[in-house]
Amino acid sequence: MSDAPVVCFDLGDVLVRLRFERCALQLDRLAHGEAAEPRRSGLTPAQLFTGRRGMAYARGEIEPAIFFDEVCQELGLPAASLPEVVGAWCAIFEPWPAMQDLATRVVASGAPVWLLSNTDPVHMAHLRPQLPFLERFQGLWLSYQTGTAKPDPAYFTGFAKQTGYAPEQCLFIDDRPDNVAQAQALGWRAVLHRGDVAEVEAFLRHHGIAI
Repeated sequence: MSDAPVVCFDLGDVLVRLRFERCALQLDRLAHGEAAEPRRSGLTPAQLFTGRRGMAYARGEIEPAIFFDEVCQELGLPAASLPEVVGAWCAIFEPWPAMQDLATRVVASGAPVWLLSNTDPVHMAHLRPQLPFLERFQGLWLSYQTGTAKPDPAYFTGFAKQTGYAPEQCLFIDDRPDNVAQAQALGWRAVLHRGDVAEVEAFLRHHGIAI
């Protein structure tokens, strides 16, 4: 394998925008009716997506059917509400054309590109038809498939071991400071995505990506 850099994109708030409040509002309206205010149910985005159960689900430790059944029970909803709950779960995403254009240009440059994401099979099934450029990525390193999740060092070292890339080859773009800090601690070249597409583009060009 050459020593050329590999570009590693996160997904949420990197390639697509995240709107967690949409999920919270839809769940509240399912539980309490159309007049419900956001988060009235007590299921905050943090509890759903990054809490203990949410992260276990993201690591593939809980089957989707079981996870969403538990969400229904928490909200006091009948099992028949499952499709609506899944719809709310997937409502958090919003297209980010500028980042999707950047990812497409990175692929066209010939650089190897990977998706490194804490995600789940339901979100990926929802997003893949909307993000056709993912089919041109060299691979996807997804938490529910690897059994590890960022910022666990094992997530990053597992990627390097599986792919054969050295840490200094990995150009990592993520929106969470803890993930970026962990990657940098392991020798990766990482940048925090703060919403500035030009800053990400400059980072990639600085490290030799011809875009």
